Amino acid sequence: MTISNVGLRLGVRISLLDSDLGGRKHPLMDGARPLVRVRRSEGEQQLIGLMEVRLAEPVAPGGTGEGVLEFHEHVAEVARAFLPVGAMCDICEGNRMVGAAEILDVA
Repeated sequence: MTISNVGLRLGVRISLLDSDLGGRKHPLMDGARPLVRVRRSEGEQQLIGLMEVRLAEPVAPGGTGEGVLEFHEHVAEVARAFLPVGAMCDICEGNRMVGAAEILDVA
C-alpha cells in the first residue's frame, strides 16, 4: 500500500526502541504508517499523520536503518515546517513512542 499524492519525501535514519523498553515487538516494515511527533521548544508537541515509511530493509526492535518518510500533500507543508534537515522526531504508534528519526535530507 502506498500513499497517493505524495507532497514531501524526507530521507531519515530511524532508530527503534528495544521491545524491553516499550518499543515494537516486531520489525518496522516498508509501508508502515506510524505517526510522527515533533517536540517543540515551548514544550508543545505536534503530531503528523498521513505518512508512510519506505524502507529497503526492515528495522528490528533496538535497531537502526535508513529510509524515506513520505507525507501526503495535505500535510506536506506542516511536515516541511516542523522537520528541517537535522531535526529529530519521535516515531509513534498511537500515543506510544516506539523510536526516533533524524531528518537527513529532502529526498
